[in-house]
Amino acid sequence: MKLNLETLGTELQLGLVADGVGLGLVPLPLLRKSEHAAQLDVIPIADFKPEIAVWIVRSRALGKMQSALAVLAESVEQSFKAARLSRAA
Repeated sequence: MKLNLETLGTELQLGLVADGVGLGLVPLPLLRKSEHAAQLDVIPIADFKPEIAVWIVRSRALGKMQSALAVLAESVEQSFKAARLSRAA
């Protein structure tokens, strides 16, 4: 049997992994703060480089929200550009 489980919340995910239900991918700072940290082992993976894709899904008719959404989209784009530049430096 093949099973894929997606969870909402890091603690739930780490609790399931601690119970032997599988593997989990979480940022190391969240793992360190977890109540399950002592029950888990970290497996370093040298060539794993996850990428983040951000999508803004919206209604076609935004009305008054159009300008707010434009500001949000520009802010997200600038944040990612700044992070990319700081990693390259």
